[in-house]
Amino acid sequence: MRLLLRVLIVVWQLPVTILIWFFYLLPLIIAREIEFVGWERPLIARFRIISKHSWWRRMWTDWAGCALPHAIIHRSDLSKTTTARTIRHEIRHCHQMFVFGPFFYPLYGLCTACLWVYHTLDEEVHPYFDNLFEQDARRHAGQLTTPPHGCWPKGPDDFQDWW
Repeated sequence: MRLLLRVLIVVWQLPVTILIWFFYLLPLIIAREIEFVGWERPLIARFRIISKHSWWRRMWTDWAGCALPHAIIHRSDLSKTTTARTIRHEIRHCHQMFVFGPFFYPLYGLCTACLWVYHTLDEEVHPYFDNLFEQDARRHAGQLTTPPHGCWPKGPDDFQDWW
């Protein structure tokens, strides 16, 4: 039964997986920006950033990790505790992708866009921190689900001390 479920998950996500792995993940591996660490869970590969000074690494200044279909990428210069929490957070995003399949990215984007519009009316709402997908991932990783308004950085700086 588990094998059948895994096959169904792979098939459900296949269109997005092919696009992202071929056009995003593979070029980063070839350019030696990231390296394969191992399998974090069945169907979830773990990569870490190894490049120190590239344009891509500079783009990651405010981020600790990201989730892709069947893969997570995390920074290698964080503490063990922050790295473990980041991995749990990104694995939760992978599980969200398993559920929503190719609709995950549009739903995530739609949720963010709606919150951004609402943020123009109510500054107590944040497009990133109040995103339902992010709150679920933070809850799963043992992070604060809704950081205090005064702690909001300009961008989604997801490895702050209060996290």
